[in-house]
Amino acid sequence: NIYDGMGGLLERAQMPGTVLDRTFYCTLSIGVLRYPETYGDGREIIKNAEIAMYQAKKMGENNYVFYTSTLDNDSVARAEMETAMRESIDNDFENFEVYYQPLVANERDIIGVEALIRWRLPDGRRLSPTQFIPLAEYLGLIIPIGEFVLRSAARFCRFVNTRHPDFFVSVNVSIRQFKQLEFMENILALLDAEKVEKKNIMLEITEGMAIHDMQRMRMIAEELRMQNIRVSMDDFGTGYSSLG
Repeated sequence: NIYDGMGGLLERAQMPGTVLDRTFYCTLSIGVLRYPETYGDGREIIKNAEIAMYQAKKMGENNYVFYTSTLDNDSVARAEMETAMRESIDNDFENFEVYYQPLVANERDIIGVEALIRWRLPDGRRLSPTQFIPLAEYLGLIIPIGEFVLRSAARFCRFVNTRHPDFFVSVNVSIRQFKQLEFMENILALLDAEKVEKKNIMLEITEGMAIHDMQRMRMIAEELRMQNIRVSMDDFGTGYSSLG
C-alpha cells in the first residue's frame, strides 16, 4: 500500500540520528507522482513531482502530496507570482511596502513598532504575507526582501529617535537569513551604514529557528547582545524550544 509506504517513510524520518556524538532530527516533504498513470518525458515527470513536493512543504513539515492537474494549475499561478516578485525586487522593491504595527505599554504608551512587509501585485491586488512569504522563503528571495525590511526599519527608527531616543523597531528574521554564514556581518554592516542606534533594533526569531540549531542560535544571540542588538522570540511555546 503506497499510503502505508509514505507514512512509514515519514515515521522513520522522525527518528533521531547521531553524528559525532550529536543527535539530529530531520523532516521530509515528499511529492508523489503516479506512473505510468501520469505520462510525460523525464523532465515533465520531475517537474510535476516537484510541484507536489512544493505543496507538501506548504502544508508543513513531514507531509506528502500526490500530484494532480489542480496542483499544476496552482503551479502556473506560482510561476506568475515568482516572476512578479523577482521583477519587483529588481525594480528597487517596487510594490513592496513596510508597515509598522505599534507596540504599547500600559495599553496606551507606544514604546516601539514591529516592521511588517506587504506586497502588491502589478494589478494592484494586495497579497497576504501567508501567500507570498513561503514562496519567497522557498526561492531564497526572502534574503533580499529581509534586507529591504531591515534597512527601511533602521531608517524609520533613526528618524523617530531624533525625538524619542528609546523608541525601538522589531524586525522579523527568516530562517534563510539566519542560515547565511555572513548573517552577523550583513546585519552589522547594514545597521552601521544606516547610522541607527543598535540598542533600538530588535531582531525577532521564531522558536522553530532556535530549535533547528540551538548551538548556533546561542552563539549568534550572544554576538548580537555584545553589539547591543536585542533578540526576541515569536511563537514561543508552540513547539519544542520551550522545553529546550
